[in-house]
Amino acid sequence: KQALAEAEAFEQLGSLYLLTGNYYRAEKSLSNALEIKESTLEPNVPHLIPAILELARLSLLNGNYGPADQYLNRASAIALETFGNKSLH
Repeated sequence: KQALAEAEAFEQLGSLYLLTGNYYRAEKSLSNALEIKESTLEPNVPHLIPAILELARLSLLNGNYGPADQYLNRASAIALETFGNKSLH
């Protein structure tokens, strides 16, 4: 539980850094959040999607379209696996 709370804090902090244009700190915080979640939770659970999407957004803002596409594909795959085709409409 503590690890997930820490991951959520990193995720929220990363989102704030993203909003304020501090992309370096946003990447560090969001990557930490995702890393903690991946080591704590089962693979490909929906709880990973918010951090993955924020990392995709950060990649887009930095002009890194390849990583952004990879993040978006991963988030879509998790949503499809969990919720089915209706999750993408």
